[in-house]
Amino acid sequence: MDAYTKPDNNKKAPVEKLIRQDVEFFEELPIPINMADGTGFIVFMRLLKVKEINILNRIVYMQEQDPNSEQAAVMLISLAAGTLNVSSDEIPVEASSGLVKYMIEFNFPEKDSTLDKKKNDIPGTKLKEKDGLINCIDFLIANGHSYSDIINYPVKVFDSFIITIAERLGIKQKPTDPAAAFRKLGLPVKPRGNNQ
Repeated sequence: MDAYTKPDNNKKAPVEKLIRQDVEFFEELPIPINMADGTGFIVFMRLLKVKEINILNRIVYMQEQDPNSEQAAVMLISLAAGTLNVSSDEIPVEASSGLVKYMIEFNFPEKDSTLDKKKNDIPGTKLKEKDGLINCIDFLIANGHSYSDIINYPVKVFDSFIITIAERLGIKQKPTDPAAAFRKLGLPVKPRGNNQ
């Protein structure tokens, strides 16, 4: 399996990018697959759906019990293959571990660990997040989203909905632009590129 060319992740993204990711409803990841005979083709991977998170929870549970669990490995490969636009019979066995890696990177991109660490240091954060999530889902349902629609949303889209709703409900503060914050305090801030 060839390596999929990804954008340079070494560049630091602004904090807002780390908190809120740009998400497309129809986002797919093209993955080139090379066959043993020298031919190749491209498969397209969709995002995981909210309803598939329970499968990941099962896999994590089994791997916590036994890090070398064959059952967990088979379930993980099956989950990754289920996100492709082709059947698992058309994918060479050698490509399966690469597909799992792509699925994890595609659905759960790395976030800034310092932000997560600071958030986890705040007492009661986990409880607030759980209650906040329930309120956000309630908000979606109250605004015409059905439960069956919600569990079929891609995880990234669902996450973006939750972030936006949490900001609207006041559960989570929207990131503030530093220049706007200084202006609110009455401190003059020159726009970038202004040579005056």
